[in-house]
Amino acid sequence: MVKVLPQPKRAVWGSEVFYLDYQQRIVLESGGQELFLYARMLQQEILEDTGMCLAVIRGTGRRGDLVLRTQAEDGFGVERDTADKEDTKAPEGKLRRQGYRLSVSPGGILIEGASRAGVMYGVQTLRQIIGQQGAAVSACEVEDWPDYGARGFYHDVTRGRVPTLETLKRLADCMCMYKLNQLQLYIEHTYLFRDFSEVWRDDTPLTAEEIMELDGYCRERGIDLVPSLASFGHLYKVLRTDSYSPLCEMENSKEETFSFRGRMLHHTLNAADPRSMELSKSMIEEYMALFSSQYFNVCADETFDLGKGRCRAMVEEKGLEQVYMGYVGELCRFVADHGKIPMFWGDIICGFPEMIKDLPPQTICLTWGYAPNQSDEAVRKMADAHATQYVCSGVNGWNHWIPRYQDAYENIVRMCRYGREYGAVGVLNTDWGDFGQINCQDFSVPGLIYGAALSWNGAEMPRQEMNARISLLEYRDPSQTVMELFQALSEQEAVPWRLVCDFKELAQTKADAKDWEERFWQYAKADGVLPMDPQRWMQRAEDKNRQIEQLKARLKEHLSVLDTAFRRRASRFLVAADAMKLTNRAAAMVIGGMDLNGGYSLEQRRQTASDLENWLYYYKEMWRETSKESELYRIQDLILWYADELRRI
Repeated sequence: MVKVLPQPKRAVWGSEVFYLDYQQRIVLESGGQELFLYARMLQQEILEDTGMCLAVIRGTGRRGDLVLRTQAEDGFGVERDTADKEDTKAPEGKLRRQGYRLSVSPGGILIEGASRAGVMYGVQTLRQIIGQQGAAVSACEVEDWPDYGARGFYHDVTRGRVPTLETLKRLADCMCMYKLNQLQLYIEHTYLFRDFSEVWRDDTPLTAEEIMELDGYCRERGIDLVPSLASFGHLYKVLRTDSYSPLCEMENSKEETFSFRGRMLHHTLNAADPRSMELSKSMIEEYMALFSSQYFNVCADETFDLGKGRCRAMVEEKGLEQVYMGYVGELCRFVADHGKIPMFWGDIICGFPEMIKDLPPQTICLTWGYAPNQSDEAVRKMADAHATQYVCSGVNGWNHWIPRYQDAYENIVRMCRYGREYGAVGVLNTDWGDFGQINCQDFSVPGLIYGAALSWNGAEMPRQEMNARISLLEYRDPSQTVMELFQALSEQEAVPWRLVCDFKELAQTKADAKDWEERFWQYAKADGVLPMDPQRWMQRAEDKNRQIEQLKARLKEHLSVLDTAFRRRASRFLVAADAMKLTNRAAAMVIGGMDLNGGYSLEQRRQTASDLENWLYYYKEMWRETSKESELYRIQDLILWYADELRRI
């Protein structure tokens, strides 16, 4: 049986076969220059899967040709789709918005799109089919269209990794294959702002040329690259500089020692200082100019400190809601005055949803929730307030060596369902970088595909079937089982990575913080990891590590089954599995050993220290395959601290 993602709305498969031949043509019957790129995608797929290179021409198709044509020349339809909550009808004989029709018969192949976006989506479906069937393509009639006009992926390029341009282009190619049409990159300080060298000087930021090249690359593939910039909260590095720390809501921000947890907090602009808005606007204006998108995401989320420091008097006078909405409203109006549609994260306004009316009417609220059992409360509140909203799910990769795929699937299913129920106009599936973004970007691809499939087609495919299709389509695994191995590996943490970070950072403050151990256990309770005696902790770590070794062996045996082009991607999970195993053991030895120096011998502790250091060499190599240097040094410092502690115990 042929398997496709996203699952088409209507598909009928026949018993006849169309045979590809080297003398056939891929014919562009209508459409602009963009269709040539889609024809080349199809040409390359046929070459890789059959060895035959079919010529691309423009004209009228003949029997045996592969024909691409459009019903209209109205572009991708991304912009207008966000204004319409549902496209339920199409004129007689016309395809629905962003829709396509794929017809395969013994006499040829026809891909017809409502617009060039539809043609592109039909090409992706055919590529997936040819990837499975090669030169003997089953007859079929497919008509398909998306549930949501806007289907996006949100990638953090600030708090850990800054991807290389080539990595970002591969991400765009993957999004194109699975019919996503919006990409946002989360930026705080990792863009090379012209007048803010103090902010990015010790980093490896994205440049204007890289952004503009990526913008064009995405546009060719039907993807809207939307600028997303922290402009109120989450300005850790900006508000620790000599020039801008006076604008931080909390005083003495630049004197703080770095911590992974600390940089998530306390770095909100002082809304009472006019210079704060000047800074926000200057950054937005410079960054906005790089993009062809009609949207701009001002973020404005998690302003935890608002009213607790320099802005206290203003908040006491006007109220927290008025101060927050006053600042966000001015940002949104600034964006709207530049001819763009503002977006912002909806976590704060969910506390007073009726105030959405104070923002420009075109503003889009990004309503997020990342738990596997996420409720519909926030989405419902914003719908009741008549907000135009996207629902925002998560791939659950942050704080983990390997994303928690089952949690991601459950969360994405729920959020896409809530969006349909409450009339959301888009889905934005997020990949955050909290605590250093330790996992390889490629590990987020299964979660990306969950979001693509579930935002396109509301028929909720069971997780096991979804994983089987991802195994087949993304990793070219004929057994359709490699995703189950990845998922099993993801469940072998004995202690979350965030607690590994917390322990090191709190332990370093023990000279002047007597309660550091108590604070650590408070974090552990909040994360759902109850305090255990050292012996139980050690036992749990070793039990998990035995499972990891068994799963690694199965994955190594499985590598030979995969297409050779995909083995390197799968083998990266072996490096991540060793990371999980070593941090499980190191945490048991160091954290579990803070009350009892027993259970492991001195030789075992020293061996684990050496194993960590050897593993780190290969991890850094893997990091550099896809990312700039960025914050790799922070991961290295933490790993080496544990190695040193193991030798001191």
